[in-house]
Amino acid sequence: MPSADLKDLAAYNAKYTPKSNDPQSANWWQNRPKYIASYLKAIYGGSATKENDFGYQWLPKMDPGMNGSWLMIFDQMIRGKFSGFFAWGQNPACSGANSNKVRKALAKLDWMVAVNLFDNETASFWRGPGMDPAKVNTEVFLLPAAASFEKEGSITNSGRWAQWRYAAVKPLGQSKADSEIMNELFFRIKGLYQVEGGALPEQLTNLTWNYGFKRADGIIRSIDIHAVAKEINGTFIAEVEDKPKAKPGEPPPPPPQPWEKKLLGKKGELIDASPSCRPTAAPPAATGSTARATTRRGT
Repeated sequence: MPSADLKDLAAYNAKYTPKSNDPQSANWWQNRPKYIASYLKAIYGGSATKENDFGYQWLPKMDPGMNGSWLMIFDQMIRGKFSGFFAWGQNPACSGANSNKVRKALAKLDWMVAVNLFDNETASFWRGPGMDPAKVNTEVFLLPAAASFEKEGSITNSGRWAQWRYAAVKPLGQSKADSEIMNELFFRIKGLYQVEGGALPEQLTNLTWNYGFKRADGIIRSIDIHAVAKEINGTFIAEVEDKPKAKPGEPPPPPPQPWEKKLLGKKGELIDASPSCRPTAAPPAATGSTARATTRRGT
């Protein structure tokens, strides 16, 4: 997440794009500007254009020197800097380095959403050690999530394996897959912003969300997890031509005839494992999209 002192995409790229004086250095991350443009296109779709910095201004920003680590989050939370918190598949009141501090920090919130398979120390922090339930004003919402064998999707592990798994059984009771919970939250919150307005609504109303069949009202009722995997893989969002490149010291080659034109990919096609997936193969807005987020539990 960028810091607030990086006012535009050019400033972000200037700070985080490495430079090398070694002609033998691959310096792959010199392509960071193309990756970030691709990422922004994945988030904001057609609303992200070169003219508006691909929507960089809509990205949430952190204060300089801050980060999203647990130590930083709960240090700010206990100081009253947070009003809400999502504990998604996590249990900081148990696994945090200072559980007493975590519980006291959670008690400073207005609300907390806990998404997990079962109730745990975080969802029920208000009745944990050192807590007086009568003095805790945090409103807690516990959303039951589906287990890994109750949902389809990809998983990775510390061994860097990537596997696709199919649902063995349907989710129990009212529990839902993480993707279905996110989907419902997205459309409900987006609807509230559209009706009631609020601070910086463009951050949410400009999001692209094409992960399933959209009804006439634009709402997706059920997530197509394959569409999520397709976006994580990367797709061409426009036809990209494989143009011949000049060798050092030689004049540029003549443009190919129409029947000689070669394509790296057509709009909507997956980017494969060939050189077509190189960021240098196409303009930033046409290389494809990157993942919004990945977790060890799946897509």
